Amino acid sequence: MEKKPDLKSMSFQARLQYIWEYYKLHIGAVLIGAVLIVSVIHQVATYREPVLTVIMVNCNDPYNADDSGFSEYLAAAGYDPEKDSVNLQASLQFSDSQLAVSYQDAEVLGAMIASGETDLLFGTGDLIPAYAEQGAFLDLSSVVPAETLAAYEGHLLYAADEATGASYPCAVELTGNSWLTRNNYYDTCYFGILNSAPHAEAVRTFTAFLLNE
Repeated sequence: MEKKPDLKSMSFQARLQYIWEYYKLHIGAVLIGAVLIVSVIHQVATYREPVLTVIMVNCNDPYNADDSGFSEYLAAAGYDPEKDSVNLQASLQFSDSQLAVSYQDAEVLGAMIASGETDLLFGTGDLIPAYAEQGAFLDLSSVVPAETLAAYEGHLLYAADEATGASYPCAVELTGNSWLTRNNYYDTCYFGILNSAPHAEAVRTFTAFLLNE
């Protein structure tokens, strides 16, 4: 039987070396666990519910697009850009030449919309019209003043109400919008408000900010 060393007879440095040699795996596990716990506590303590959740599909630069462009809106709407945030998903891409990638992104997009936590959707091509046919978007006239909508006449996308059959403006095509181009999000795109948008007041103020640019 291996005789255990007498720790009392060892020097302080020898004790540390012995403990590290025989218990380094246990010590490492404890340290990693402590770091993870502190990290989780920090994330919970500093988490802030985003003011808006926005999806941008096929934006100009999906690899570098971030929410910094929304700081201007946050300040204009009376939020604190240092404390309040916008949750932006801008990496989704739909391309006929990359069907596998597009299929995966389509699943991600569908899941995010179905979650009921997304407020606004920007996109190009047939994406927005396809979702409009499915009744995914809010009636813009319930959020946007009539005079503002009138300024976009000819650039509005309409959908039919399932119950009444009446058509309503559900999205708007934006070309050369100064905020979008200034932040290199899009040159031209469609914009719509999802029916399940959870942040009604921020949706209203952001839409006013965007359409008056």
